[in-house]
Amino acid sequence: QLGRTLIEAGRLLRGRDRHRQLLMPAASDERMSQCQALLDELGAGGEVQLVRRQSREVMIAADVVILAPGTATLEAMLLERPMGIADRVAPASWALMSRLAVTTHVGIPNILAGRSVVPELLQDALTAPALALEAETLLAEGDRQVAALAGARTALASDFDREVGRCLGALLGSALRPG
Repeated sequence: QLGRTLIEAGRLLRGRDRHRQLLMPAASDERMSQCQALLDELGAGGEVQLVRRQSREVMIAADVVILAPGTATLEAMLLERPMGIADRVAPASWALMSRLAVTTHVGIPNILAGRSVVPELLQDALTAPALALEAETLLAEGDRQVAALAGARTALASDFDREVGRCLGALLGSALRPG
């Protein structure tokens, strides 16, 4: 779903600095085939290196990680990698999800931090130029993001079950309040 936009953003980043390497992890052989087909379709096979079943290693090696919302954002936070979140879903799904949402953020790190620390490019805001600009900013200032998430990492490391309960309680409490 996001591959075309991610590849176009990567191309913009490489256009600014040819020494940048673009890595795309594939969790399975099926995903590897899908990604390879997309790279071939876009003529980007020589620009993006596909890596099979080593997403954590790719994340550790990366200066910046761009990913969809989910547990991978938590993993990137714990690995202290600067990141941006990108997602686009069907308009009907977005309309439903945005009405049912109990938080203003989709990324776990932002939810844990209680504020926007990780940029979230969602729906129409997700364009290749916007994503490339966020990645460029993270390359220059990613240490600030990592530092801003230190409290969330510490809370998870020291008292994970209590912190999860607190966050869930806050989310559920706001969902149950009228208005």
